[in-house]
Amino acid sequence: MDSYDLSNVNAYNLPLMINPTNTNGDPRDGSHCGTLTCTIPDLNSFCQAPNRLTGGPGNGCYNTDGTGDFSTSGTQAFKNACPSSYSYSKDDTNNPPVVYAACKAGSDYEVVFCP
Repeated sequence: MDSYDLSNVNAYNLPLMINPTNTNGDPRDGSHCGTLTCTIPDLNSFCQAPNRLTGGPGNGCYNTDGTGDFSTSGTQAFKNACPSSYSYSKDDTNNPPVVYAACKAGSDYEVVFCP
């Protein structure tokens, strides 16, 4: 299997989409092999305390209110904006863990910046 995910764990700074374009003969079932998208259009307006906007180059919105392992008010802002993305390092222990995708090995993918 090919596994892929989107992550806001270290910071968010660019809208992104990963879309399987050829699933190597497997039909998409909607829960494992599918499109992941995170599009926060205005990072300056979105990134409010307790998150912190870093300086350039590579500006990013970081969560500053926790250890990074658990859901906090900062990580919840990312989760609300991008529910199919990791918002903290142990985000995949949630029920349901809908932060990763997997398609049959040999599938093709389209990666789109700023979709």
